[in-house]
Amino acid sequence: MHVSAVLFDLDKTLFDHVHSLHQALMSCRASFEELQPFSPAQLAEAYCRGHDRAYAKHISGEITIQQTDVVKVKLFYKYLGLAEPRSRWVRDEFRRIYKPAYRDSRRAVAGSKDMLRTLRAHGKKVGVVTNGDHSEQMNKIEILGLAELLDCVVTSGELGYSKPDMRIFQHALVKLNVQRSETVMVGDSVQADVKGAIAAGFASVFLFAPEAHEDVREVFGCKVPVLRSMGDLLSHLELESGAQVISGDGRPSAAGAEDTSAGAEPPHTVASSLEKLS
Repeated sequence: MHVSAVLFDLDKTLFDHVHSLHQALMSCRASFEELQPFSPAQLAEAYCRGHDRAYAKHISGEITIQQTDVVKVKLFYKYLGLAEPRSRWVRDEFRRIYKPAYRDSRRAVAGSKDMLRTLRAHGKKVGVVTNGDHSEQMNKIEILGLAELLDCVVTSGELGYSKPDMRIFQHALVKLNVQRSETVMVGDSVQADVKGAIAAGFASVFLFAPEAHEDVREVFGCKVPVLRSMGDLLSHLELESGAQVISGDGRPSAAGAEDTSAGAEPPHTVASSLEKLS
């Protein structure tokens, strides 16, 4: 299988959403008395259920992506057996505590940045396809230092439709100027990432599941390789991290190293596009 491009989900794939979620929920637990009887695991389980249900409502067209912020918190309280909070309280109180705690603890998934550098050093195009508000997702990418490692970012907030809609994947292919038969997708969501990439006809799709025990999971009639770490992807693609890669002028360089030769044309990345717009 010849691979020219690799597309990634953002949340829970390149961005360590689990860590930020824990920090945000602990801040809310300390601030709101009704949450204090619950363990961190109970809070996380209920919040994720609420998030997933709200997202499903968005996918089905019942609510907008903006409304999911309030709906998921109401469902979070419901799944904990608590009284449903008012929408205004969710926006003015809960989100006031949750949002800064989540944002201040953002970090990349372990090994993700080195993996992206290795892919680029081997000449692969790299992009992100993510569901969410465009400005918020772009802000995450900048904060995490991923912009200079990406060739494109496609968000549902920008396009108006979400994964698993195959149009969002097709848009990414156009932006990268690659064929679906030479593109693979990596993501944590069976419904959004795996189903969408299969429908889009990608060469392969990988399920990122660090807690999984199996190497392959059967999904929608397809056997999908499971990645427990970012290094696993490089093994599947038979790419060596840190290997010497021949640069444009014929000189060998370490994977991920920048070409500093005189007159070298800097590569186009998301970061360079942002600089031009600033």
